[in-house]
Amino acid sequence: MHRVERVLRAAVMAGALAGVSTQASATVIDGANVGSYTTFVDQNTGRVWLDLDNFFGLSHNAMEGLASTAGFSVATRGDVDALLASLPLTGGEWPSYAAIMGSAPNRPLIWGSYEPVTPGIVAWAYSFNGDSSWSFLDHTDFGVNDVPNQDSSAADMNLWAYQDGPAAVPEPGTLLLMASGLAGAALRRRRRA
Repeated sequence: MHRVERVLRAAVMAGALAGVSTQASATVIDGANVGSYTTFVDQNTGRVWLDLDNFFGLSHNAMEGLASTAGFSVATRGDVDALLASLPLTGGEWPSYAAIMGSAPNRPLIWGSYEPVTPGIVAWAYSFNGDSSWSFLDHTDFGVNDVPNQDSSAADMNLWAYQDGPAAVPEPGTLLLMASGLAGAALRRRRRA
C-alpha cells in the first residue's frame, strides 16, 4: 500500500474512531454523561450543556444547586440566546433538537430556566413543537424557589446550564481537507527523495 493511501485511510479511521457526526450541518450533538446527567454539545462553542430532561418537578434554585455540584454554570439570557440562534426552527427541526437536547415528558415542549434577569424571579426560554422561533420570558410569575405547575404533569421546567468543554471535534470535511494536505506533503516528500 502506498504511503499516501495509508495517510488517507488513517485520517478516515481517526474520524470514525472519534465519532465524528456525518451531518456537517449539525450544531448540537449528544454528549457524554457527566456523572448521572446526560448532556449535549454545542459544536459552535464546544460548550457541554445539561440535557433539558435531567430535572423535573424542581425549583430553579434546586436545579441550580444540583447543576453546580456537577460542575455546571447556570446560563445567562445571552448564553441561551447564542445557543438557540444557531438552532433554526424553520420547519421540521424541533423533533431532532428534542431528541438531542431533551424535552418535557408529557407535552411537546423544550424549555428551561436561565439566570434570573430580575433577581429572585424565574426566567425561561422555550419552544413548542411546531413553533417557528424560540421564545424568551424574562419576567414570570414564579420565584426561584417555586416549582412552575407544581403537582401537575406540567411541572417539567428544566435548566439551561453548561460547562466549557474540550475543543470541538473537527467536521468530516475538515478531516478530509487535513488528510489531503497530509497526503500532498507525503507525496511531495516522496518525489524529492
